[in-house]
Amino acid sequence: MHWWGRGRYASGGTRLLGNYYSKHYGETLAKSARNKSRIMCDGSPDTIWNPGITMEAQLRASRSYFHLVPAPTVLPASLIKEFTPKAKFVIIMRNPTERLFSHYRYRGPSTNVDSHLNRTLENFDAGVKQMKPILDFCFEKKSIRDCAYDPAFLLDGERTRVLLQVGLYVVYIKDWLTVFPRNQFYFTTTEEYGANPNRVMKEIFQFLALDMGQNPEKMLNDVIATYWPGHNSVDLGPMWPRTKRKLDAFYEPFNEALAALLNDVKYLWRSDTDNL
Repeated sequence: MHWWGRGRYASGGTRLLGNYYSKHYGETLAKSARNKSRIMCDGSPDTIWNPGITMEAQLRASRSYFHLVPAPTVLPASLIKEFTPKAKFVIIMRNPTERLFSHYRYRGPSTNVDSHLNRTLENFDAGVKQMKPILDFCFEKKSIRDCAYDPAFLLDGERTRVLLQVGLYVVYIKDWLTVFPRNQFYFTTTEEYGANPNRVMKEIFQFLALDMGQNPEKMLNDVIATYWPGHNSVDLGPMWPRTKRKLDAFYEPFNEALAALLNDVKYLWRSDTDNL
């Protein structure tokens, strides 16, 4: 689902987000109003980090990493608050190094540009070597937030499928917490869910104030058993150790900042804290 993804925003005046959202969610809203046990969910994967409404304008303004295009002032969070100010958010974050590799294995290099590239460990390493120095240099010239939202990284990231900036979780979480209060968020990690799925799902149901029915254990097991396989994913085996070391070092300060922001060491993604 990409209800709040960048593709839903106005394009040449032909698609207005409000009209689109109301059209496709109108029936669901009506059912939710009649049945208080229902909730409406939106599962747009990139909503948390993609600037959305400002993306097209920024892409037209600059194709360079170092053009002085500031970070957006209007984000999807602000628009969502206008539509649903009492919305609750379940945010599950994965070790950013592993997330990057998983995204690459699932998507691979763009089919539109450099289509001769294949999904290989060598090409993944090459993509990291290409994108990391550019992002590091951007940090020297602009603020980290400006670089995190710079559309040029999205362009090259889509080409190589190495979207390094997506793993700068703390930048995006800080922005969301300036729009919505902390008690409207439930944060966890993919690793914690993998280790304790029943506990995490129970906490999510409690956070959303959902009735778990007369047989909560069965209900939880049914939900957990639901699985959507990544049909496009390619098994490459583990990433090269040198690639992993490079990515771990790059993300470490951002993970530390996130752990401090959320007051939880599991966001350090270190081996001794992964399953706490």
